[in-house]
Amino acid sequence: MAGSPRRTPGPFGKEIASLIREQLARREMTQRDLSRQADISSTQLNNYVRGRKSPTIEEFIDICDVLMVRPEVLISTALHTIEWRERNNIDDPNEVPLPDVVEWRTQARTRKNP
Repeated sequence: MAGSPRRTPGPFGKEIASLIREQLARREMTQRDLSRQADISSTQLNNYVRGRKSPTIEEFIDICDVLMVRPEVLISTALHTIEWRERNNIDDPNEVPLPDVVEWRTQARTRKNP
C-alpha cells in the first residue's frame, strides 16, 4: 500500500541496525559520510541506525555497498545472533556470540587431539 507508514523494527531490524553501527565504527565512518554516499537523508539514516525504522531493500543494499559488506552477511549474522540468544535464553540485546573465537578454540582442540 503506497504511502502507508513502515512498522517499527522488531528484533531482526534492531540487530541489523546494530550491525550497521558496528560496520560504521570499523570503517571509521560517520553517519553523515554514509548518508551522503548512499544518497539517503541523514535523518532517515539516523532512524535506521538507531533501529527506529527499517530501510527499504534498495536502501539496505546501498548502505551495504557503501560499507563494503555483502547484504547476505549482515542478514545471516543477524539471524545467527538472534537464534543464539534464543537458544541460550539470553535477553540482553548487547550480548553476542563470538564465532571466530569459538571456531578457533574448536580447531585448536581438534589439532591437539586427532
